[in-house]
Amino acid sequence: VVTKLDGGNYWLSDNPEVPGVTAWDAPCVRMVTWCKFELKATRQQFVFINTQFDHRSELSRVNSAKLIWRRIQDTWQPDMPVFVVGDFNTYRHTSVYSYLTTDAAGPRFAEAWKTADKTIGDVSYTYHGWAGVDNDGEKAADVVRAANHIDWILYRPTTMKVLSTQVVTESRNGRYPSDHYPIHANILFPSTKDVPV
Repeated sequence: VVTKLDGGNYWLSDNPEVPGVTAWDAPCVRMVTWCKFELKATRQQFVFINTQFDHRSELSRVNSAKLIWRRIQDTWQPDMPVFVVGDFNTYRHTSVYSYLTTDAAGPRFAEAWKTADKTIGDVSYTYHGWAGVDNDGEKAADVVRAANHIDWILYRPTTMKVLSTQVVTESRNGRYPSDHYPIHANILFPSTKDVPV
């Protein structure tokens, strides 16, 4: 389906090329893994970036978002399709989300969950703390749906079409690979063939 063209890692700090450094009041080392791919069917290229922002330091989350955007701008042309995915450890009402999605100084990514034609399943939160559906933070009547949806699929250009998205709640024998659920999305590139990614 895809061919890997390039890839690498960098760390979310003032010295992104130095591995294993904590920064910006973060208690944990945080990093980015990225790959550039080409769709075999159409030869379209895109960049896929995976990260995890710090769970305690707001300063770290803000600076991490800014660093990722600077690296995207410095490395690829503005029309290169880019996906930034991961555990952002923050909510949609925060400055981090605003910077990534709406601020003029930011990348103005779209978020797949919000733009999808269809959402599959009843679960909208992504953090479950190893408890799975037993830790359903959305059962209370006064809870906003998707409030604990802190893992995002961000993308640009925003002309890509998100057909569907889903929080995947599967487990094996009651065991989960993470304390967060993964998110799945079917996305069409803006092309004559509209090849799903």
